[in-house]
Amino acid sequence: MSNLVARLGVSIESKYESITESTKYTYANKSIEYIKSEVAKIRISNYELVFSEKIKYNQFVAMVQSDRNKFIKDLTQQIDDKIASEKNKIKVASKDHALKRYLVIREAAHEVEKLEPAIIILNGVDKNFDNVFYQKEIQNLQSQSELARRNIAFVIKTDSLSRKASTPIKNALSQQGYRVTSSASGDGAMFIHLETYSQRNRSMGFQIAELLVNIKVTDYQGRLIGSNSLGLTGHATRGYDMAESAAIEELEDVISKQGISKVLGLAL
Repeated sequence: MSNLVARLGVSIESKYESITESTKYTYANKSIEYIKSEVAKIRISNYELVFSEKIKYNQFVAMVQSDRNKFIKDLTQQIDDKIASEKNKIKVASKDHALKRYLVIREAAHEVEKLEPAIIILNGVDKNFDNVFYQKEIQNLQSQSELARRNIAFVIKTDSLSRKASTPIKNALSQQGYRVTSSASGDGAMFIHLETYSQRNRSMGFQIAELLVNIKVTDYQGRLIGSNSLGLTGHATRGYDMAESAAIEELEDVISKQGISKVLGLAL
């Protein structure tokens, strides 16, 4: 029974009620907001099993009690440890390239945001809990993430055959909030290099172009941070140039199916 209780999640319902009345205009407004959070990862330590009863062959009802001060101290420590851990990850990544730094900060902001349910609990049970401080911690990480994203600028460099391939790549990056420019400098510059090789064949009146598109992504110092090779095939009846264009246009479908991260060989 103790093992079962240790795995129990905590269901929280926070009720906020605001009532506004105006006798002059006979206006009344009542708004009720419910915040329901499943916080299965919150552990109640130092608990004691008070009562349990088996109600079905595989279901139990259990009552536990826990020391309030110890619960507050333990949950606060969990929050502090998590924030410190995520900040340390950002510190470790500070020497990496701009894209890696952004991804680490973005993940840290996401992980710390998950602490919101625990912060809501502590704000409700501990009158001395500094809710403003922890909300600022969450907001600061979100701001860092946004600034790190804005610092990144992708530049796509192509040969003549790869030029059309730049459009779907640019669109996919823009949809994820990244900036794509014709030129960039500084440590936030990321360069996507496209090189395409074509093999031409003919079959039953069709011109067939089999393309190999090599993709390399480098940082502002020329260090390789991502790569991939794609095989694309195009058909046409009016020349190999049209067949090659049709093959390049397939890239949009590949990006749609695989995602721009996999196509570029990056974790975005």
